Amino acid sequence: MASLQDINTIATDSVFRGRCLEALEAAAVNVMAEDGNTLGHLQRTIYANSVFSGSVNTYALALAVLANSTISAEATVQSLPGATSSVPDGDIQFTVNSIFAALAGVPANAAPVSQ
Repeated sequence: MASLQDINTIATDSVFRGRCLEALEAAAVNVMAEDGNTLGHLQRTIYANSVFSGSVNTYALALAVLANSTISAEATVQSLPGATSSVPDGDIQFTVNSIFAALAGVPANAAPVSQ
């Protein structure tokens, strides 16, 4: 598992940040296509639009992705830049999909949309 110092170093790597952003873009596209009754849909679409407008802090995004224990175990700093190629794209995408609502500010205990 990467140390906190390593996590900070990895989060500054432009290659890793770019990969996280690409995963976030894909997740945002899926959010825009989801059912309007999805939990937190309004907040999620607002955040998706901020992703599309390019106003995402990629350092903060990378740190959020690196909070996943699988990713922090896979990531290394030995050969930066680009050292995070040991982290599979699928793991990054899964993590971004999993944290999208949190990034959008949807509380974990949010109530479903009522009709």
